[in-house]
Amino acid sequence: MAGGSGAARALAAGADRDVAEYRAELRGHTRVRGTLRETQVQQGQSLDRVDAKDDDPTTSPPGVRAGPQRPPRRQRRWPGRRLLPPGR
Repeated sequence: MAGGSGAARALAAGADRDVAEYRAELRGHTRVRGTLRETQVQQGQSLDRVDAKDDDPTTSPPGVRAGPQRPPRRQRRWPGRRLLPPGR
């Protein structure tokens, strides 16, 4: 019987180590998910600010004229024709 209880203790100790490793890994995943969520919230707030600026018709990015713009001259000359990348 003494051999049986020793084997049971060894199995229990191994299971305890496995559970401890699993819990540590789960804590790591939970921490990463929390950090990812914080990042997504910050990015969402940032996009909300950009959207608010886009909704304001009096502002436009630097170098961009307000109002309708004409397509580049090359596209006006050949409407419907697919343009090849430079060098072809």
